[in-house]
Amino acid sequence: YSTTLFSDSISIGLALMALTLVSPIVGLSGLLALLIAMLATRSLGFEAWDSSSGVLSFNSLLIGLAVGYYYPYSGVATLNVHFFGLLIVASLSTMFIYIGLNYLTQSLLKMPSMSLAFSIAAVFFWYYLVRGGYFSGFGFQKPLLFQHQLQLSWFWQDYFLSLGSIMFVPDVIVGIMLAIVLF
Repeated sequence: YSTTLFSDSISIGLALMALTLVSPIVGLSGLLALLIAMLATRSLGFEAWDSSSGVLSFNSLLIGLAVGYYYPYSGVATLNVHFFGLLIVASLSTMFIYIGLNYLTQSLLKMPSMSLAFSIAAVFFWYYLVRGGYFSGFGFQKPLLFQHQLQLSWFWQDYFLSLGSIMFVPDVIVGIMLAIVLF
């Protein structure tokens, strides 16, 4: 989690994980995708079992959060085999895209590919959701663990909503907490 903000801090990673779990479906989707990718990178020998970086998996975390956010959700009963299969495929394919892209950009351009793999995978999976009829354009607001009535001026409201959207939880309180983590 902390790698998404270019950090190695465990406390930042735990804080980001907690912020994504404010929306349980989004947070658990990201966590599951991350665990799948970490297990795959270690099983295939791309990363050592005792590695704490998880750098090969952070794009899978982001795609897992995106799938959790964009997949239509009207209750736990709607999370079927298709959802979990999509999450597994998205996580693994994003991981392999990152490994390939990072090899190319490191060897040709002498720079890391960072979240380019997530961007590429997100376009394909969003397209799949649209073409498969799973994307209606409505219902992106996932249930949160808490509700609040915090009212800010339009600027701060939009700013903190945008900041929370970085972790696919567009909520003012999450945005405020993310600003504190960034600070």
